[in-house]
Amino acid sequence: MGERDILECNICGAKWHLYIVPFNGFQWAELDSAAKDGRGKEFAGRRVDKKEILAITQNGKQRNQPSNCY
Repeated sequence: MGERDILECNICGAKWHLYIVPFNGFQWAELDSAAKDGRGKEFAGRRVDKKEILAITQNGKQRNQPSNCY
């Protein structure tokens, strides 16, 4: 059993559904709507595990740019 939450990016406008398991934390995410410019649409329709999400967010932090934002 787990819970779903919604995350919306203030930079690009993408919306994600997050699946969170009590005591285990974030497990996976599904892209509900891509960025305003269409970036990230390759994630639509599939569950993205936490390792892949962390890789996406770490790439954005390393470059310190919103360009990798989905």
